[in-house]
Amino acid sequence: MRPPLLSLLFLLLLASVVTLPAFAAHPPRPFTGTGILFLRPFTPERGTELVAIPLYRDPGVGRIAEFDVGRLPQLTPFLAVPAGTHAVAVMEKRGNRLLIAYDDSGRAGWLERERWWNFLPWEEYLPGRTVSLLPGLKAGFYRLCGEPADTASQPAPLPSRVAVLVTRVQGDWLRVTLLPATTGWLRWRDGDGRLLITVVE
Repeated sequence: MRPPLLSLLFLLLLASVVTLPAFAAHPPRPFTGTGILFLRPFTPERGTELVAIPLYRDPGVGRIAEFDVGRLPQLTPFLAVPAGTHAVAVMEKRGNRLLIAYDDSGRAGWLERERWWNFLPWEEYLPGRTVSLLPGLKAGFYRLCGEPADTASQPAPLPSRVAVLVTRVQGDWLRVTLLPATTGWLRWRDGDGRLLITVVE
């Protein structure tokens, strides 16, 4: 009985090794928060100023640690971002202090915004942009709804790679246009607040 058991364990181990690169190729869907902070150095020559950003438990109090911006959970793979700029989700804003996630589980810390860092709420960033749904989501996300509600009427499924134009943001929903003349509502973040879309342009 032992050889079949060993063979089964070997096959399971082999399957996990084979599927690991495919999983690693897709970054985890980030939390969206209330908006996006675009971080960049003041000048290209000052790029090292982004490798030790202090984060605090409360605004300006209780330093957690200094973080390399490149190691923070990024929105950059999902947005159209200029080279040399990092985009991170902002969970909360209090004046010039912003709460951002510093790991993929959603643990967050406060930083003080530099005047050359740009912050945009999603309601300002998304309208006028072309987006598509990410691959590998639950089937229920690939539908245009008649209203911004999960219980609304749902026309035919929407393929993940089809691009739609955003005209409005309302909570977790986008009012979108699918050329030539189809309009509807599309979820852009799930119930946990994680991103469901990628910005094409």
